[in-house]
Amino acid sequence: MTDIVLGPVLSLYSVAFYRRVARQRLGRGLAYLVYLSSLYSAAIAIALLAFWLPAADRFVDWLAPNLPEVKLTDHGAVTDAPQPFVLTHPTLGTLLVLDTRVETPSADDLRGAPVFFVSRTHVVVSEGREGQQRVYDLVPQTPEARARWEGLVVNGASVKKMYGRVRLLAAPLAFVACLVFFFVWKLLAALAYSVLGLVLNLLRRERLPYASILTLACFAMTAVIVLQTLAAFGAFGSFRLSNLTAWLVTGAYLALAMLLPGPVGAGPAGQAGTTAPA
Repeated sequence: MTDIVLGPVLSLYSVAFYRRVARQRLGRGLAYLVYLSSLYSAAIAIALLAFWLPAADRFVDWLAPNLPEVKLTDHGAVTDAPQPFVLTHPTLGTLLVLDTRVETPSADDLRGAPVFFVSRTHVVVSEGREGQQRVYDLVPQTPEARARWEGLVVNGASVKKMYGRVRLLAAPLAFVACLVFFFVWKLLAALAYSVLGLVLNLLRRERLPYASILTLACFAMTAVIVLQTLAAFGAFGSFRLSNLTAWLVTGAYLALAMLLPGPVGAGPAGQAGTTAPA
């Protein structure tokens, strides 16, 4: 258990540590990936609570009193606001243009690239790339949709209420989603790096079983994971770790773990090689 808890530190510098984990079962390497995924997901959840959600709170507090009331009917959107209504954020720019006098917005209506353009029968959402938009129908096409649409009102109060519900679940959902995504991502990466380990294994006098190689790959990725995490939180500015750099760094750790002289062997993970205490 100590090797897993201290793994993020020991795997950065200790050759003896790699010799020790090479003799452990593959389950230890997978447990280490779960542990790293938990640390990464906890960091994301903390950042969400400390930085991103407060920014979202400020945005919703600004949006709620400035958003006009829009009623959704069988015939589309209806509002009493003066039109065209333009909602512009002081930092983010034009977020919403509302004009229910028109059914389908023209190119002139979309000039200025608002994030949302709401006409009587459609919502046009900009995807952030010039000329790229998605169009959604505001007129219900089935009896079931009409039943759900009836009495639906969008205004500042409803948006704030819906945001409050989402906010309560944001951190736990972010943790679980990141945990699953990160674990699957790094497990696939470990499988890819294990192919390099198989090549390095050919250079060894005493061959390691594949389970030991995959276990070593799980721990050898630590340095790259640390660098990727720091980059994700902006520690290096706009710098992002390339795939080539990730392969070079992890490959170097894997090569040092497998090829440096010493009694690296396999215990429970397999019977090949020799074992000795670290």
